[in-house]
Order: sequence, then structure tokens, then C-alpha cells
Amino acid sequence: MSEYDYGSQGQGYNIVDGVFGKIYESSYWGVGVCENTIDWGSSYKSIANCSDASFSYAESSYATNGTDPTPTITGDAGGTFTATPEGLSINASTGEITLSTSSINSYTVRYTLPDATFAEQSLAITAPAFTNTNSFTFDGINDYFDLTQHDLGTVNTISLWLNISSITSNQTVFGEPSNAFKQSVIIASNIIYIKDVSNDFKGWNLSTSSEFSLNNWHHFGIVRSGSTVNFYIDGVDQGSPDTSSGGFTGNTKLRYLGTNYPSNSQFVSGNIDEVAFWNSALTSGNISTIYGTGTPTDLSTLNPLDWYRFGD
Repeated sequence: MSEYDYGSQGQGYNIVDGVFGKIYESSYWGVGVCENTIDWGSSYKSIANCSDASFSYAESSYATNGTDPTPTITGDAGGTFTATPEGLSINASTGEITLSTSSINSYTVRYTLPDATFAEQSLAITAPAFTNTNSFTFDGINDYFDLTQHDLGTVNTISLWLNISSITSNQTVFGEPSNAFKQSVIIASNIIYIKDVSNDFKGWNLSTSSEFSLNNWHHFGIVRSGSTVNFYIDGVDQGSPDTSSGGFTGNTKLRYLGTNYPSNSQFVSGNIDEVAFWNSALTSGNISTIYGTGTPTDLSTLNPLDWYRFGD
């Protein structure tokens, strides 16, 4: 038995068994099997009866409230659809995706023929865009809310929807009862800083987050348990802080929404909606559920300490 490898534009051919044999064709999108003869006396090879697993969905991403998509199979019928990781509700025979029961995530959909030929497509399931007719607009000049002081303890959660129109200077989303720039949540040059009573901070770089963009609604979730803080954008945990100083100490105490303190210039420019506080740590599943609906969520089942709906 002899083997020969041929390559052309990303495809490789592994030829086995001389004159009459099988050609195993591989490429970046899948692996297939072709059965035919090889003309060793010519400068070309004849390939026929190749299995073809080609398929495609019309879009690369779908929202969970959309119309269930079915792929177009341009190759051979009779294959099976699968997806990784788990969480995508997909019909194994047709490839139709039930969006309403699929988890928000990025997936690889594979179509496999009986002879193991397969093709793949990357697909994302996203939350519906946040839609709400009522929210509060902050002008970036002097608008703010005095929410009265919230003593949230050392275990707490903050949830809100933000639509920031511009970041030309520091903007304080939440501020403390004094003018000391402590105990605050600050967006500064696409970095979000969460500061505690000792002025220690943890910061995440928003400019490198694929989820964050100006002039669009985003859900922010902040969950603190002692000195550990998890920051979520659109249901996704942003991981370890890019910058940090010290460990958090003392109770979280917040009072102002849209500024650190009425006499300073760190006012929010944009819209804020559905602000809620808990003196407990919500789970990542809770945060994903709040984000994933695309419309204001009934948070009463999660027993918030306070919940500001802004007219919804």
C-alpha cells in the first residue's frame, strides 16, 4: 500500500491503494470521502462520487425571540445535526433550531453524513435587544437621583440597564453619601471601577469587551461577596479585574444615581433603567436570566431590597 499527499488552497488529499482506491479529502470546514480511480499517467486526478456535507444557516446569530431557523442543505441529504457545547435546541434530522429554549451562547453546529463526512458552521444565540419605552435620561451636566442611602452589607448585588451616549470624562453611575469618591461605581475612559470605603478598587476594561458599545443598551451586574467582586456585562462574567488595589472592606453604602455627589462634575451621559439592589449575592444564573429576557424582568421573585423601574 502506498500513500501520496496532495494539497491545494487549504485542501489535502491522502491517496491510498494505487490505481483504484479512496481519496480522503480534508479541509478547514470538514472531512469527506471520495471513491474513484486515479489516473497516474496524467497530471490531474479524476474524483467523482464525493460525499458533500455542505449546509448553511442564513444568519450567523439569532436572538431567542426570533423565528426558528432551518439550514439549507446544499450537499447530500441523510445526515445528522449536532451542536457543541450543550444548550442549543436543534433538530437532529432537519437542523431546525428552537430559539426560545436555546441557551444564550456561541455554538458550533456540525452536519455529519453516514460515511463520517461532515461540515460545520459557527452560530451565536443572543438575547433579544433590550426594549423599553420608559427610562431616565441623564444629560451629563447636572442630572442625578438621590435614592437615599443603601447600606448593602459586605454581600450584595447591583443590577441595572445602561445606555451610555459618550465617555469624555469620568462618569459615576453610583456614588456614596459624602464627596470623597469612595464607595462608587465609575466609568472612566472605557474602564469601569468599583471602589469601596477604603478607596480600594477593582477595574475592568470595557474597551476590550466585545459586549460593550456606546449608544446601545447593556445590562450591568455587580455581585460582591466580601473582598470578591464579579462584574457582568450582558450576562457574561468579565473575569478577573484588569487592575485592582487592595481588598474590599466594610459595608457597601450607596446613595446617588448618576453622579458621585451633586457638587462634582462626574455626571452620567445617557439612559439608565431597571435599577435594583440586593443585600445578598445573586447567582450567575440569576444575572443571565435578568439579561436574557430583552424586556424589563419582574424581579420581585428575587426579593430585591429596592427596585427602581422608572415608570415601566
